[in-house]
Amino acid sequence: MLVEEAQIAKKNKSLLSCIYFDLDYFKEINDTYGHALGDRVLKDIAVLVKTQIRNSDIFARWGGDEFFIIMPNTSLDGAFKVAEKIKSTIEEYDNKIVGKKTASFGVAEYSIDETPNELFDRADKALYFAKENGRNTVCTIDMEGTLTCY
Repeated sequence: MLVEEAQIAKKNKSLLSCIYFDLDYFKEINDTYGHALGDRVLKDIAVLVKTQIRNSDIFARWGGDEFFIIMPNTSLDGAFKVAEKIKSTIEEYDNKIVGKKTASFGVAEYSIDETPNELFDRADKALYFAKENGRNTVCTIDMEGTLTCY
C-alpha cells in the first residue's frame, strides 16, 4: 500500500506522511503473562488507534508489536499531531492485568525525490531515535534527515 500511496502522492503532488510505532517493553507482557494476553493487548491498542485516525488513513500491524499508519494528504506536522493523540490514548489505556502501557513513535513525510522504502527507513530511524531518547516519545524526521523528539 505504501508504494501505491507514494505513486498517488507523486502524481498528484500531494502530501503523504506515515507513523511507525511500537509498544514499549511489550516483550515483558508475553514473557510474564503469555501470548494470549499479549494478543489481547495488541487488539485493544488497534481498536484505540482506529478511533484516532481518519477513514482515509491506512492502518496495519507491521509485525510483533509494531504498527504502521499511512496518511494521505497529511503533512509532517499533521501526522505528528495524530501521533501525539495516539500516544496519549495508549497512555490512558489500562489493562486490568498488565496495567498501563506506552508507545514510541517515528513520523516522516514523503518527498517525491525518495522511494517508498526510503520513507519507511526514515520513519524507522525516527522510531529508534524515540526509543533511544526515553521511550513514550514521538520523534519526527524531516526530509533533510533532522530528527526532533517531543
